[in-house]
Amino acid sequence: MTYRIAYTDDAGVERRSLAAERRKLFENGMTALAQNPYGCGSSAVRGDRDRRDATRQSATSPSSPT
Repeated sequence: MTYRIAYTDDAGVERRSLAAERRKLFENGMTALAQNPYGCGSSAVRGDRDRRDATRQSATSPSSPT
């Protein structure tokens, strides 16, 4: 079973602005999360096991060289 992922308006804007290659990597990660929402570091929202919250590493800010 695959679950639905909902984005806030701000997250949706950022997601759509990703370069094609970076967006593909992001979508692959979100697909993995949708297939196993109880893993991947997600947590229940307000005690509802089936409503999950997960914060993923930023996909919009590439690492800057040091």
